Amino acid sequence: MKKIVLFVISLMVLFFSTDLFAEEKVISGFKNPESIAYNKAEKVLYMSEFGSGLKPTEKDGAGSIRKLSIKGETLEEKFLPDPKTKIVLNKPKGIAVKADKLWVTDIDVLWEFNLDTKEGKKISLQGAQFLNDVIIRDNTLYVSDTQGDQIFQIEPADYLSKSHRPVIKVIAKGKGLSPNGLCGEKGNLYVAGYDFGGSDRGLYSVSSKEEVKVLLPPFGQLDGIAHTKDGKYIFFSDWKTKSLYKMKIGGKPEAVATGFEGPADFSLWEDDKGIHIAIPDLAKSEMRLIDISK
Repeated sequence: MKKIVLFVISLMVLFFSTDLFAEEKVISGFKNPESIAYNKAEKVLYMSEFGSGLKPTEKDGAGSIRKLSIKGETLEEKFLPDPKTKIVLNKPKGIAVKADKLWVTDIDVLWEFNLDTKEGKKISLQGAQFLNDVIIRDNTLYVSDTQGDQIFQIEPADYLSKSHRPVIKVIAKGKGLSPNGLCGEKGNLYVAGYDFGGSDRGLYSVSSKEEVKVLLPPFGQLDGIAHTKDGKYIFFSDWKTKSLYKMKIGGKPEAVATGFEGPADFSLWEDDKGIHIAIPDLAKSEMRLIDISK
């Protein structure tokens, strides 16, 4: 009987999604992980960790960036900041990685690091209240300010070796998006909304002319967001239902995984085997790896 029960549970895990074959692996032992980024150049993951509980605005110097294999094995627990420097991270959140550069938000500043030398440089964003996610498109950064209901546009993205500040512009300010997660490699920006007041937010697209289109009406407290390479599907996480969803553009969301406490900013990448997702559970101090084959 016990073997039958275990077999049924295995099937439930493997076939949780209605039209995709998914397999999950849960890894624990982290310190309140908030965001994960996949570096295609190295084929590794970078994870931001609060390090001292769920206090997202506390400047206690406890934050760090962990380096992991794509199987979830820790390669370097405190990859950043380098202890040889005087750099301090407090509550690092959204991460973007491209080639040998890494960007990470930290409450009211944005850091850029060189992955080889671990040299870092921060810039403050005037008027920022709660910096959250960061993405890079070509040579431009986009940073969400959830509490400030705005998105910062920063160019050039690589300001580490520059003596002057990059050009900073505010877009989509006061649109009621409460932007948390960001994605979009070209064309419109996709935005996942999270309202600290408890109201539901949805998914939105923002054009280069700052025109806002609702992709999903108010749904919950949304965090991470990513889209598939072909642009047909959006994946997003929701703290209200404690779930990860996928949604076809113009369609309805379908749960891919449930049972989280704090499903935060995840990473999605694809290869010949299918879609891979590494999603942190901020509240449980866990990471869930989800492999989806079509």
